[in-house]
Amino acid sequence: MASGTTLNVVNWVGAGLSTVVLALRAWTRVFIVRSIGLDDLFMLLSLLASLAAAGLITASVHYGLGSQTTGTLLASKYSFLSGIPVLTAQACGRVSFAFTLLSVMGTTPAKQWFLYTVIAFQFIWLVLVLALSYGLCGPLAAFWDSSLVEAQECLTRYHVVVVDRWNYFQTGLTEPTESTRSLALIYYSQLGMLPRTSPLPCFRRLIYMAPSPCVCN
Repeated sequence: MASGTTLNVVNWVGAGLSTVVLALRAWTRVFIVRSIGLDDLFMLLSLLASLAAAGLITASVHYGLGSQTTGTLLASKYSFLSGIPVLTAQACGRVSFAFTLLSVMGTTPAKQWFLYTVIAFQFIWLVLVLALSYGLCGPLAAFWDSSLVEAQECLTRYHVVVVDRWNYFQTGLTEPTESTRSLALIYYSQLGMLPRTSPLPCFRRLIYMAPSPCVCN
């Protein structure tokens, strides 16, 4: 396990850089483009969730996480609960990117429906993961308080359902999905259904979200 200092440095350096990038993007969207979209909102939600996760990790470090001695009950509690904002931040980041693609590439009903389906899937996936990760046991404190009667049964159930089954399912689902997405990109590019773009105009399009489409030679 990384030391408490390392955990804090990694968390807050990353959070600081993300805050600076989002602030620059917000300034650009408000004062230059003069347009704010749903992608900006979900990017902000992702950042807030990341800051909440960093705060929980810092609290757990304060109570002994990453130290040479055994961490306290509060350290285990805050470390365990930090997974909720982490998962939320990841989902909001993916939804933000999907809305960005929707504004850039969603020029046909088929593309729009596809991206809206991806967005809906992210919300469903987030609820499912949170339910599996945090809803298996009651009370929730059984995850970090070994003195509770339900603790052993809770950990056993978590290991069987999440570690042994769900993680294998995620791996089995993710790898074919990534391969299918790559093949689909190649296929559609060959058919001319994806925009042929040069890097600079598209980069400006993604950052500034200007009204004009990303069209290149």
